[in-house]
Amino acid sequence: MSIFPYNKDGPIILASHSGDGFHSYFKKLEELQINDSFYLKEKNIEKKYIIIKKEYKDKDGKLQLKNSDKDLVILLTCSKINKDKQVYFIGQKI
Repeated sequence: MSIFPYNKDGPIILASHSGDGFHSYFKKLEELQINDSFYLKEKNIEKKYIIIKKEYKDKDGKLQLKNSDKDLVILLTCSKINKDKQVYFIGQKI
């Protein structure tokens, strides 16, 4: 498992608040859908990812991954739609 900056031994996991506040990194993350794309830029290299999974889960501080593919990015934030849930996305590098 990895956190940013990129570690080639596992997926990248980015978790943050959503919204317009000072502590919010994601603004409209929950609006993403399967097959939407996003980009990550690190060390002047831009990588494109496509959303392959979107799921809501309880706010329990845990996220169990069955696939530890190094070319994945997991985006995680609190749901604005259901305050008791978190929403996470899995992006596959393309």
